[in-house]
Amino acid sequence: HALYSRVKALEPPERMQVLMSASFPWTRRMLRAPAAGDFWQADHTLPVAEGGGCCGIANFRTLCTPCHRRETDALRKRLAVRKRDEAA
Repeated sequence: HALYSRVKALEPPERMQVLMSASFPWTRRMLRAPAAGDFWQADHTLPVAEGGGCCGIANFRTLCTPCHRRETDALRKRLAVRKRDEAA
């Protein structure tokens, strides 16, 4: 990931400027000691909660951390609606 490589090579004050200019949500840990997992994460294309747990590597994709957070939030909403509908 290009942003991770760039940030890792910088000093903390410069890291913050780069992350802010990229509109990437940052944490203090990212400024002190950036790790690849701060910038991207593995995601199940078909979520485990929706039947994707026993799939192979084809069910994985990499997403930037903010996109993974959005996907997870959307999944939680879908699951909450499903649970509510099943209880009705």
